[in-house]
Amino acid sequence: MKILPDIARQLLASDFENICAKLKAGGTMTTAERKMFEAHAQQIPEPAPPSSEAPPEPAPAAAPLSSAPSTEDKIARWEATYATKRRQLFRYLAIGREKNHPCPLDHPEQMPAWWSACMKHRIKPAILAAAQGAAHATGIPQIPAAHPLAAAPPLPVAIPTPDPTSYDFLAQVERMRREQFRLHHQLDAERAGRLVGDTLYVDQPAVESLLRQSLTLQESLRKAESDLTAWQRDRGQLAPVADVRNENARICGAIFAAVRRLWKTVRPALAGLTDAQADQLWEGEAYKCFAALKEAKFSDFATVTAEPLP
Repeated sequence: MKILPDIARQLLASDFENICAKLKAGGTMTTAERKMFEAHAQQIPEPAPPSSEAPPEPAPAAAPLSSAPSTEDKIARWEATYATKRRQLFRYLAIGREKNHPCPLDHPEQMPAWWSACMKHRIKPAILAAAQGAAHATGIPQIPAAHPLAAAPPLPVAIPTPDPTSYDFLAQVERMRREQFRLHHQLDAERAGRLVGDTLYVDQPAVESLLRQSLTLQESLRKAESDLTAWQRDRGQLAPVADVRNENARICGAIFAAVRRLWKTVRPALAGLTDAQADQLWEGEAYKCFAALKEAKFSDFATVTAEPLP
């Protein structure tokens, strides 16, 4: 597409100068840019028919445009200001046109607000540095973004460390629980925001990312806990509550019966003994009683008498 000189001057005075630079660099126009050119081309008046009258006096020559910075100079300045390449700059400009929010590359202090309105991911540190440098140099405060800037130091997060020597199923589930705890702690910190200067920022993209990670891990953790329950039950590490209660009742019954038998056995032999001899007798018989319970796994009822205590 051939660009008329008059149209080129109009584009250089507006955002269209960026499109011209893109074409000059060998790029291609998007559909939106092509429609923009066609719309401006339709507004160019038709040349007037030749007249028999004498031509008017030529207008004084316009001041050369060399005094204004060229497009290449502006691109080079933007590359140095934002520490990026030409292609990325063109991408910023294209996104601004698509969203009807022109990218203010000539005003770095306005870039954080533009980024918050037009971009989805976290703002780049180079853009933050350019905005802060411009605000410091000009005395104009930067326009705050809707989320915190990437260079802001994160809050320290205490991360519990699992035992590195334990790698069984239970330890793996415990590590997942610790990771879930860490994500919740970090999510709460991001939701609380942080101060950048005198402004409180909440990094909404970071909050959404942590929330997605937490929900994904929560689903995996619940499945792992269910598998762990089955794994422990198959290995005899877990038992139903009713079975545990029945076993406890059986063991307590055996102990009660054994202690009653112990008392009935030792009591007749205490007559005429000193206190020290009685204590020695009790300790010896008690040891024998509980040794027999342990050997019988608390189920030997054959040696327990059923007669009631007096």
